[in-house]
Order: sequence, then structure tokens, then C-alpha cells
Amino acid sequence: KNRKIIVLLGAPASGRAVFASKVAELVGLPLVRVGGMLRQVAAGQGDDARIAKDAIKRGQLVDARIVQTVVWERLQQPDCHAGVVLDGYPRTMQQARSLDLVLRSNSEGVRRIVNFVMPDGELEQQATGRW
Repeated sequence: KNRKIIVLLGAPASGRAVFASKVAELVGLPLVRVGGMLRQVAAGQGDDARIAKDAIKRGQLVDARIVQTVVWERLQQPDCHAGVVLDGYPRTMQQARSLDLVLRSNSEGVRRIVNFVMPDGELEQQATGRW
């Protein structure tokens, strides 16, 4: 496969989410918002839903196994065959290694990484200005 995998990184309130849909539209690839997919999992039933709901409620990262499963299942969908823009994943080195391992097992890799950087003071202003 020769998919275009683009990863968007950045702290909450860094502008990443605002530009994510524009990037996806510009490159003609589906936008995969991992946070939204995890909220859908949390709204469901079963152990994974309970674990995800609890982590989200406490403001913590959702269990790596659940996140990896959700992302990998999404990447298998037909609309992702040409590639995808990942918004909010990976968030940890463990997730980055898992993504790399999965992609390498299919002779693939991340094509581009865009990191949205903003000074801490501005991040705080952005974040507190939301409420």
C-alpha cells in the first residue's frame, strides 16, 4: 500500500482541531478525530465503554489497547484506503510506537507530521477563553 498517513499533533487549544478539517480537505483524505471516536466508545456498552468513560471523566488518557483498536479498525475502512489525516493520535510515545509497528507490518509509514506549537502563555489564554 502507498497510503498517505498524515499526523496532526498539538496541545489542546493549539489550533490543531481548527486546521484539521482544512488539512484533510486540502489533501483530499478523511479526517479521523480519535477523541470523537473514543467518546463514541464511551457512550456504548461493555467493559471498553466503561473503561473509556471513566478515563474521559477523570481527564486521563484512555487505555492504550482501546485506543489502538479503535484507530486500527478505522484505518481498515474503505474510505481510508488512500490515506488519512489523524487528529489527536498518537498522543504518547507508546501510541506512536504502536502506530509505527502496525503501519510497518503493512509496509506503510507516516508520510507527514504537523506539530502545532504555541507558547504556554498563549495556550493558557486560548484554553481559558473557551469557557
